[in-house]
Amino acid sequence: MIPIHPTPSLHTPGLLCLVLDLTPLSWHDASQPSSSSGPSIPDQAEESFELESMLSHVMVFLNAFLAEKAGNGLAIWGVKGRRSYLLYATTDPISSAHRPDPNTFEPFKIMADSVISKVRQIMTDESNPTEGMETTSLVTALTKALCYINRLHTLSASSTPIIIPPPPRPSSPSANAQSTAAPPPSAAVLKANSLAAENASYNSRILVVSASEEESSGYVSLMNCIFSAQKARIMIDVCKVTGSDAIFLQQAAHLTGGIYLRTPKRTALLQYLMMTFLPSRPLRQHLLLPSQERVDFRAACFCHKTIVDVGYVCSVCLSIFCKPIPVCSTCKTKFPLKTLQALGFSMPRPPPATSAAGGAGNRLAALQAGR
Repeated sequence: MIPIHPTPSLHTPGLLCLVLDLTPLSWHDASQPSSSSGPSIPDQAEESFELESMLSHVMVFLNAFLAEKAGNGLAIWGVKGRRSYLLYATTDPISSAHRPDPNTFEPFKIMADSVISKVRQIMTDESNPTEGMETTSLVTALTKALCYINRLHTLSASSTPIIIPPPPRPSSPSANAQSTAAPPPSAAVLKANSLAAENASYNSRILVVSASEEESSGYVSLMNCIFSAQKARIMIDVCKVTGSDAIFLQQAAHLTGGIYLRTPKRTALLQYLMMTFLPSRPLRQHLLLPSQERVDFRAACFCHKTIVDVGYVCSVCLSIFCKPIPVCSTCKTKFPLKTLQALGFSMPRPPPATSAAGGAGNRLAALQAGR
């Protein structure tokens, strides 16, 4: 379980977990000049935006994040189909094949080489030909990002120096013999330890760059990730580059205090990343950033995995169904018949029962007809 992290300050180093949508079909549609992201943004109908262009914009944004503060950490995942791949992490050791360049800042080059080489390897992998045609599931990458943040916070908390108060000096030998229990730490020591633990934590957040359609079958897993991030005070930002609005990602940004932005102009992705998603949580309190005017809070039913406007919720396990059912398929709770009838549910009629004599007569008539 992810612990509750302390509220970050301006001096707290940042930890950014980036999730990149690498679905080939979505980026192929975005690369076509006639592709459109929706009727509400007609300007994008004449634009073409390829995967390589997105990566170049994201690389500049990540360079700015690393240069913002020396202690900033970074972890990048790429999602293709139902699998997620770790592209780069600042905690990973430097590869032996890396060749330093004296004309380039070393952290920038290490990060760019790792991301570009692994993305090229993922996109050219033909071991699973149908992987690029599947609906992208961002839950796997979000789960790994939350686990990565939890691991770093745990290591940071365990490595935080704890100030141990010195033992009191006894005034007399008799007092030393009588005082066997150690005295409680003073308020100054407790305050120093709390400040040290706060300084050792990270200002963690997750940024999702989405380009594909949403998968309603992963509703439960995605909501579990959202509630875990909300409890741990981890923001989830969403940058929707192309495609229709993602209902569940809107809810993720709203519930965790992040920003959901659907880019009006895809070729200006770098500007939206720098001006909207680069500031940390403490800095966003002083900036006028885009806000969600309307959030779609629809859910997906547990029976058919479809998004419903009106759902029926189990009063025991809170499972959602698209129509009234007599027994909950999740917790096996049986609902009262009066409640089901009030919701418009009608019990199926049993087939008419036949007597033994009638059944024997029917069989005899069938035998005679066969003769």
